[in-house]
Amino acid sequence: MSPAGAKGLLQLMPVSAAEVNVADPFNPDDCLRGGTEYLARQLANVKITVGSRPEVQDTDLLRFALVSYNCGFGYVRAALRDLLARGLPIDWPHFCETLPTASVRGRRANTKECLPYALKILPLPDA
Repeated sequence: MSPAGAKGLLQLMPVSAAEVNVADPFNPDDCLRGGTEYLARQLANVKITVGSRPEVQDTDLLRFALVSYNCGFGYVRAALRDLLARGLPIDWPHFCETLPTASVRGRRANTKECLPYALKILPLPDA
C-alpha cells in the first residue's frame, strides 16, 4: 500500500478501484484487469479533451494518460485545456511546462512524481 492509499499490483486508489469494479486490489487478476481498464479510460478522456488533432503524437497521448493514472485526470484536463486555449502545441514538452500551473479545487499535481512516472513507463526517444 502506498502512503496515498493506493493498493495492489497496479496501485489503484480505492475510488479508482471501485470505478472499475475491483473488489480485491490484492488479487492480481482483478487488479490487472481493473488497472488496464482504468488506464484505457484515462486515454479515452485525454483523446476527448484533445480532440482529433493529427499533429498530436500517440506516444504523447499515452504519456498524458499515464500522468492522469498517477495524479488524476482533472490536472491533466486543466493542463491540456490551457494548452488548447493558448494555441500551444499539444506535446510532451509543453504539457510538462503547463502541468505545474494546472489546478483542481486550488490544488496542484505532484509533478515531481507523476511526470517521471510516465517517463519511466514510456521513455522519450534518445536524442
